[in-house]
Amino acid sequence: MKKVNLIALSMCFITTMAVIAQQGDYAARKVHYERFDVPPEPKPFLEVSDEHRENWERLVEHCTPVDTQTPLTENCRSLAEKYFFDEPVWAYGNMYYYDWSDGWTRIYVRGLGGRTNHSFADFINDDVPMWRDIFDGQITQRQERFEQVVSDESCKDLVNRNTPGIQETKAQLCAARELYKFATYLSACDDAQSRLTFLHKSIPMESGFDSQNHYELSFEGLDKWVPDTALRISAKRRLEKAYLHARWVEGQCKRDSDLLSPGLSEGIFSSEEIKRRFGFATDENVAVLRRTHNQALTIAAKSGDDWALRSYSFGSFTSEINHDVMKKYPLLMYRTLGDGSGYDFTRLDEARFRAKAYLLLVDQGGEELAQREYDPNRLKNEIRYVKRGGLLKPLPTHAEVLEARRKRLQQMIEDDLLKEAEHELL
Repeated sequence: MKKVNLIALSMCFITTMAVIAQQGDYAARKVHYERFDVPPEPKPFLEVSDEHRENWERLVEHCTPVDTQTPLTENCRSLAEKYFFDEPVWAYGNMYYYDWSDGWTRIYVRGLGGRTNHSFADFINDDVPMWRDIFDGQITQRQERFEQVVSDESCKDLVNRNTPGIQETKAQLCAARELYKFATYLSACDDAQSRLTFLHKSIPMESGFDSQNHYELSFEGLDKWVPDTALRISAKRRLEKAYLHARWVEGQCKRDSDLLSPGLSEGIFSSEEIKRRFGFATDENVAVLRRTHNQALTIAAKSGDDWALRSYSFGSFTSEINHDVMKKYPLLMYRTLGDGSGYDFTRLDEARFRAKAYLLLVDQGGEELAQREYDPNRLKNEIRYVKRGGLLKPLPTHAEVLEARRKRLQQMIEDDLLKEAEHELL
């Protein structure tokens, strides 16, 4: 009797779970569709020539649909180069794919540092780096120039967080623009490798799929879950474009340098050491690569290079230059502060910073652009406050930030000592 009851109970549980699974399957479809959005590419202020549009059309015609199992043909590499050379670097900071559980979502890569969240506001000033500036066959010369720069104490000192201010007089001495290009090259190569590794990863057979990788499953998921034809086509095209770009970058990195290999402990690439093929497999290599990238980008930014500063990540950890950045790039700094920056600002303070950024965007790019960045309906009170001349919380000085850090560290030490004492008493 007990056995029969147990079997009946088990069957009831299985049936219930099947119903829940079906309900969850339907709910997942609904969530996918409701959340799904493919925003326009953030480059509205850049003029696009007819030739550039034709280059994209030829790339699509000859190189899609993409076969992830084979490398790009020579013809596709050539077509990709013609197109991507005239594309802005900042439009490729992130890559998205379609996940069966989470819908349209970003591919998370380890990253080497620097901003990846460039948006429409960053293209108001149309002097932006293009891929032709990065992959111009000069990587060997830039590697050598980087080694020279970090050998100069006055340049290397810029990496020190206690070296205050932006020192534009060092731009030429420290090869600021060349170091920005060098850092961007390293970041692009690493991102491409990480993204392709993820997209090429096959789903295990036991998951119920027929040995497909993430890229292939993205397309299958879009066909299955997204009934809106225009939306589905837009998503597929964006994914194809990002994939072709990653493949093209991979080829550029292999061709140009065979590729750079982390060398000395300071993060310098040594020409005497054995160069590795593309890919940074070990944690040690990645750590050295990241140090090299951060040194190059920091020196470029703190010696005043415009592209480097607009590509740099700011927060309380960059307090030694934030006041200079606020003077030179107020919109960028208010956007940063509004998004949360490591300072001890309240939510109201951050909302007011966003309101200030919104009003600056209206002045510089118009209301339509500003509303692509912020919803004014959610900032009504804060916008009214700023318009009336309300004061915004000032940026703490570098000395104040250091003192706050010292106090936090001291408190942590005291807390640890107290815990140790309590443990000994017990």
